[in-house]
Amino acid sequence: MFEPKYDGYRATIAVQVGTARLLSRRGTDLTPSFPEVAAAVVDQVPDGTQLDAEVVIYQNGRLSFDALQQRMATGRRRALTLARETPATLMVFDVLADQGIDPTAEPWTRRRERLELLATSWRPPIQLTPYTDDVEEAAGWMEALAPMGIEGVVAKRVSARYGVAGSWVKVKHRQSLEGVVGAVIGPLQRPEALVVGSWDEDGTLRILGRAPLTPRQAAQIDRYIPHCP
Repeated sequence: MFEPKYDGYRATIAVQVGTARLLSRRGTDLTPSFPEVAAAVVDQVPDGTQLDAEVVIYQNGRLSFDALQQRMATGRRRALTLARETPATLMVFDVLADQGIDPTAEPWTRRRERLELLATSWRPPIQLTPYTDDVEEAAGWMEALAPMGIEGVVAKRVSARYGVAGSWVKVKHRQSLEGVVGAVIGPLQRPEALVVGSWDEDGTLRILGRAPLTPRQAAQIDRYIPHCP
């Protein structure tokens, strides 16, 4: 099955004795930065439940990672103001504890059933992430949702229990365009990066940016670089 890949902060949130705690993958406490998310989870999610999710902020027509970083760099009082101005959303895609029951050994299909039961009465800012088992539909999502900041899709094995290595993979949306290699950075024999540009409508060559090279790529590029005797 396939789920959208959001440009946000991966986090788990647990509810115990009427209190919610939002933690990043590295264990950083995100609760003070996203008070509106914590309050909504306390209100709508039963005790003894832990959810796996992505925290996102939708701003100016697309997901904004900058707005998320701004939350992380501010104090508790300012976070409350930003929560009112640009509220965050918790996109939930898995359940790690279901009212005291550990479902992580169950297959994804069973965990999804549990999650849908929990989500029956959810309201924003908590949302259940959509999924599809149709490859063509997933490919359509990658194209249609890219302007909103959706990075691609996450493909998951439906029979896998939670946390099994190799049971999911990210498939990122990529765009391609023609460019001109204007320069290289580093030794000509083993360049470290390419400086790439493109021609605009008035015939001016504009720099797009640098393209770092792996050692293998550098060796392949070397044959195309003219060397002075």
